[in-house]
Amino acid sequence: MSNIRQEWVRSTPLCVNDRVIVGFDIRKQNSLDRIFMTSYDESVRYEDFNEEHFNDTSAINLFNVDPSEMKSLSTPDNARVISFDLPTPFAEFLIEIGISSPHEMLVPITSLTGKWIFCGFDIVDAFTQTSGFHGFNLADGELEYIIKSVDTCFNRYGLIDDFKMALNICGIFDDIISEHYPFMPCGIWLKPTNEREMV
Repeated sequence: MSNIRQEWVRSTPLCVNDRVIVGFDIRKQNSLDRIFMTSYDESVRYEDFNEEHFNDTSAINLFNVDPSEMKSLSTPDNARVISFDLPTPFAEFLIEIGISSPHEMLVPITSLTGKWIFCGFDIVDAFTQTSGFHGFNLADGELEYIIKSVDTCFNRYGLIDDFKMALNICGIFDDIISEHYPFMPCGIWLKPTNEREMV
């Protein structure tokens, strides 16, 4: 894995609008106050359901299409569907090295605008689907210190609203958890259950 990490170089500036959907997941309703990318977490994911439908997921442990749209699946009661995006250059790199399954074509985030709720940005090691915010044992107060050092705060979903701020935090995580370099801003979207949620 370390060789693969070394192959990735941020050769061009990452742009807020140059992001694509890399997958979908099903989350428990009671976990929406801290949405984050994760490879395995029974407290937020329906792990039995995901294992049962393993063939419908990609190598980054996400559904390739919205599972609520798949007629062959019956999603768990009280489940919510979320989707994840990554910067296009990095998503293309994951496909190139075989970590993420290629979709028919990479779907830009504009396909979700107006239909899904944008929740904010997680900071992730996309190779392992580990959230910088929730996936590492940081020293007491270290995460709060990082967030304050860039003069921002978490939103109601436990995420960062601003892309540039998220990129700054990625650089901090690259330094303090260098074995998981490169961290990427991961946009997280929630599928609404009714029109009132879109307000």
